[in-house]
Amino acid sequence: MVHIVVNEGIDTLTNWHTSSSGDKRGSTDNHYKDWLNDMRVNFYETADYGLDWAGGGSGVDVETTFPASPSSGVTFMRKNTVTGITRFYTYDGANWSVVGNEDKKTDYNGTFLESFDLTVASDGATITASLEKTGTGNLTLRFSDGYTTLVTSPMTKALTAGTAIAPKTNYLYILQSDKTQITLSVTGFPTDVEHIKIAFVHVFTAAIT
Repeated sequence: MVHIVVNEGIDTLTNWHTSSSGDKRGSTDNHYKDWLNDMRVNFYETADYGLDWAGGGSGVDVETTFPASPSSGVTFMRKNTVTGITRFYTYDGANWSVVGNEDKKTDYNGTFLESFDLTVASDGATITASLEKTGTGNLTLRFSDGYTTLVTSPMTKALTAGTAIAPKTNYLYILQSDKTQITLSVTGFPTDVEHIKIAFVHVFTAAIT
């Protein structure tokens, strides 16, 4: 299955990359289909194939032209209708169909969209981890059910201390089922539920952390 990102706004191909081998150039619809069939498919899982172009507006047929390298001057005559700002198309060997929007990019599930900082500090009695977005603002969580804002100003979590000679490993993460706080485990990250890993921290006593 081939997934293609189509963005409106300009009328030329803006990006193309692939790990497919062989010269599949041609100017007919069938050549184009053969070329796509030979791709090592699924752009969002393998990053083997990406294609960005745009029409002159909603409902415009788009003629796809590849850049100078590696197929200089070759135009593939397959046309598709752009019906929105961003659409994902799939090709089943015979037909194209729209399969959704950017939420189809499931590789991003279980991640923060922004970079973050985690600070661990002790006041002599309690060891605390503080999570916040790098710079300022809140973090955005991405799970299979969409996007959620996590208020980090900062968000804190009391850690479990070890001893002076045997630190305790604290695993910090955000659960999809509990998106409003940091979850802590001393045994490991979950293996059967959606979550966002933050960090694992080796903690001694509050006095020496």
